[in-house]
Amino acid sequence: MDEAQLWIATGLPPIRVSVNVSPVQLENPNFLSMIKRSLHSHGFAPHLLEIELTEGALIRDIEVAEQALRSLKEIGLSIAIDDFGTGYSSLASLQCFDIDRIKIDQKFVQAIGVAPRGEAIIKAVITLAHALGFHILAEGVETDEQRKFLIQSACKVGQGYLFDQPLSAADMRERLRRRPLLHRDALAMDSSLKAIPSNRPDVARTCVANLTS
Repeated sequence: MDEAQLWIATGLPPIRVSVNVSPVQLENPNFLSMIKRSLHSHGFAPHLLEIELTEGALIRDIEVAEQALRSLKEIGLSIAIDDFGTGYSSLASLQCFDIDRIKIDQKFVQAIGVAPRGEAIIKAVITLAHALGFHILAEGVETDEQRKFLIQSACKVGQGYLFDQPLSAADMRERLRRRPLLHRDALAMDSSLKAIPSNRPDVARTCVANLTS
């Protein structure tokens, strides 16, 4: 959050920051208070913070997960399911959670142009996401063929080496200066780039791009 605040302070547009959360963290009774303290101490706007969870994290204890997600949404955070399609969640469990975004696992994206069944799964997931009112993002986009297929299938946001390599914090600042967000006046969730911090403060930021740009 410190890094994202620095970007804003230096004149860069606000950008959504996604943070991976483990099942253990989600089930911690103090997790919500920890998030609130962190937002307050950094002066970070809640709507710019997105929590990423795997399907496995959601189904370990559905009632606990449902309450935790509801509390996070109440303070303004957005929620994403990472690596969607590789876990064991059911369609019934998806309707229990107040989710903003589904991220299609890169294994399915890699099937584009190679495995017709994989392509069919992607289309089905995209249709499901739209029907449930979720935003959709494709992970591991590496070729223009994949980008075109996703656009034709109504998925317009992706991340992967086609757009950029993982970037250091300094490189990400420069990247944002060279190429501003496409939707400067829109909500962060509609922006063309996203920063994903790792456990180290200086490495492993990645870009998310509008596939049509």
